[in-house]
Amino acid sequence: MNAVIIDDEVLISDLITSLIEKYQPSIQILKVCNDVESALEAIITLKPDLIFLDIQLHEKTAYDILNAIDFNALQVIVITAYEQHAIKMYEYNIAYYLLKPIDISKFISALKKVTDQHEKRSVEISHNQQVEFIALPGHDERIVVPINTIVRVEAKGNYCMISLTNNTKNVITKKIGEFEKLLPTNIFIRIHSSHIINSNHIIKLIKSKNGSLIMSDNFEVPVSASRKNLIASKIAF
Repeated sequence: MNAVIIDDEVLISDLITSLIEKYQPSIQILKVCNDVESALEAIITLKPDLIFLDIQLHEKTAYDILNAIDFNALQVIVITAYEQHAIKMYEYNIAYYLLKPIDISKFISALKKVTDQHEKRSVEISHNQQVEFIALPGHDERIVVPINTIVRVEAKGNYCMISLTNNTKNVITKKIGEFEKLLPTNIFIRIHSSHIINSNHIIKLIKSKNGSLIMSDNFEVPVSASRKNLIASKIAF
């Protein structure tokens, strides 16, 4: 498991590093960053599994990072002196919220939680990347289709609409987050809260504020602000 530490206090960064080395040496620290710009660059280029994140980072804040990263492939432990941000932070689905000064027992618990989650996710990803077919519900049966014939998935409330290469659409009674877990993460990308796309079916990139993608079925899929950096890291332009 790889991690990046993001904190503008050297003493805190050094303490986190030493605690990890002592209590969870399986976590490898890839880089220590002290500002938002270097942190985002490290997340995009190094693709860590975990970040340790302070809230106040010079003149910017953790929100500048949280609004720009992909939570499907990243766990976040917030370590801060500001207790009042806790409720807001959990809206970002962070793994743990720790207050400074760091309580070592709570820090150890946080490390165990993220490593357990990482191991579980690694098993799921390994399984999903081997999946070649998926069963979609029909009227009286299930229709088995090759994974790569799925062009995109669009959320419709508590349902999902699956668009296939033969121009047919299937509606399934799963929320998009549930269906996302069934798809290989090396092919499918969640680029918006309501859209998952098959990266093999992208045919055009539209440059705008956040950008959008034209898929092989000629549908234009918007890229959310929080996923813009994720797309930029996967598509050279």
